[in-house]
Order: sequence, then C-alpha cells, then structure tokens
Amino acid sequence: KYSYKGVTYCKTTPAGYYSPAKSSGYTACPVGKYAYSGAGSCTWCPAGRYNTKTAMDSCLACAGGTYNPYSDGTNGGKSCSTCAAGKYSAEGSTTCTTCAAGKYCPAASSDAFECPTGSYSADGAGKCTNCAAGTYQGSTGQASCTDCAAGYASASGAASCLVCNE
Repeated sequence: KYSYKGVTYCKTTPAGYYSPAKSSGYTACPVGKYAYSGAGSCTWCPAGRYNTKTAMDSCLACAGGTYNPYSDGTNGGKSCSTCAAGKYSAEGSTTCTTCAAGKYCPAASSDAFECPTGSYSADGAGKCTNCAAGTYQGSTGQASCTDCAAGYASASGAASCLVCNE
C-alpha cells in the first residue's frame, strides 16, 4: 500500500506494480517479474513461465517445444529456451524430455512422433533412420530393423522383404 502526503488513508498498489513500505507512490514491475495487487515487491516469473512486458500481474506459460528452468531471474524471466532436436516439452515446462527409442523429435517439438515403417531410431533422435538394405521394419515406432531371412532381400527403407527370384 502507499499514500500521498497529508492523506488519511492508504491506497492499494495496483497489480503489476509494487510499493515498498512507507511509499508515496508505486513503480511498475520490470520485464520478467510480476506482482499481485497490494504487493510490496515484484517476484521473478516461476520456472516454466516468462513475461516480456512491464507492469504484469502474472507470467505466461512457455509454449510447447520450449522451457524455462529458472525461477530466480537467471535468464531475466523474459524468455524460454527452445528444446534441441531429440527432445520435446509440453506447455509450461521447466525442462525438455528425451525422445524414446522408436520416436523422433525435431527441434522445438511439443511431442514425440513415432518413426514410420521402414525406419527406426535410438533414444534422443531428431529424425528416424531408414533401415539399411537387407533389413526391414514392418511396424511403426521401433528401435531397430530386422535382417531379411535367407532367400529374401530388401532395399533401404523397406517395410518388408521380397522373395528372391530364381
């Protein structure tokens, strides 16, 4: 709360602003901080959130595919970082999650995607790898390919093996 000289009552500081004790006015919270109505100080945006304007009463959630691990102002509370290829995050995340084997995650992914037939991936893949010639993968979301049996062959990226002709 604050008051002007000679006034008989105190006013409540508006949201997005702060006024220290015995103050005669109020000040806007800087970028990366926020304050509720009546606040005596501003607070850094919590982890997973940010803001880019002054005088804010809340912070925005980091978008999917981004994250903010800091709640102490280390990055100024004004931005979220992009998840690298091979990782993903949901909205409001404080970290990125590594894609599981059989899935891939391009940079800034908000989810992991299954590798299609004829391909595979290891943990942390940013893209799927085609099965090598002589191997195949007939299912989606797999971590490896299978060798073709004797008498069968396949080209790179095959979902099945073909019978060799005599």
